[in-house]
Amino acid sequence: MEQPKIYRDAFTVAYYECDGRKHIKLSSVLRRMQQIATDHHDLLGLEYRALYEKHFVFLLSKLGLDILRLPEAGERVEMTTMAKPL
Repeated sequence: MEQPKIYRDAFTVAYYECDGRKHIKLSSVLRRMQQIATDHHDLLGLEYRALYEKHFVFLLSKLGLDILRLPEAGERVEMTTMAKPL
């Protein structure tokens, strides 16, 4: 089975992730991005335990983010990650 190079996940913005104007906070966006990247690596067989046993670590070394508009509470958002070979 070919491993997915691109991974997508969708979520609904929760009110607790938002500021007083109901826009998602940047910290919440970054936290979601990190979690989706982790989910993608798990799917690729690079779970934390497997890496730990081989004395490897996972580093999020590059992050690209263009913000055109911050989603609001209750809005559905899709995020995409892409695995690249070293």
